Amino acid sequence: SWNRILVLVSTAQDKDADAMLGMLAALRGAKLFLTRNPFRGAELSFYGRWLDRAEGAWDSYEEAFLKVMSQAREGDLVLVTGSLYP
Repeated sequence: SWNRILVLVSTAQDKDADAMLGMLAALRGAKLFLTRNPFRGAELSFYGRWLDRAEGAWDSYEEAFLKVMSQAREGDLVLVTGSLYP
């Protein structure tokens, strides 16, 4: 069991980010963080309304990862996720 779940998400432009973020946001104690996708060109604007709901959003995925990890405390779960490719 965890206190909070810090979820860093990067998704491709051809994925249903709204549905994915909705499911992740519903997790108990979830805090969403967003970053752009370097592989299929999804810019931050792709996340639309989720930018306002996210705890943070960064263009650089390296910076995003470091920022999220700096916020993690003992008892937190950090999940880094995004699009799955065939």
